[in-house]
Amino acid sequence: MENKSRLYLVSFGNSRKYKVESADGSYSRVNEVREEVEDFLKKTFPSDGGLKFYKEPHVEDVPIDERAEYADYPELDEAAVKEIEETLCTEVRNFNDQEMLDRNAPFNEVAPEY
Repeated sequence: MENKSRLYLVSFGNSRKYKVESADGSYSRVNEVREEVEDFLKKTFPSDGGLKFYKEPHVEDVPIDERAEYADYPELDEAAVKEIEETLCTEVRNFNDQEMLDRNAPFNEVAPEY
């Protein structure tokens, strides 16, 4: 009989990695968190549509023989979701600030129209 139990490492944007154990091998918890993060980003940055990098989770499937190496990783619980949201909020603001600086740079227009 095949063991369907899985261990996933999940991160959003450049957040730290969290572990998710799934007895049936499903992504249900990952999908729940993805929806929470997406809703948070939509509410916090309503006019910013290009947040795919931040709202899509990066999921790694941990092989059975390597699971012990990740025992100390934090669980993807509600506290982790809040931490992810704080991290993403900072990342998106930094990204938007950098874009604004780039637009205001003295050589923003490489080939201005005459």
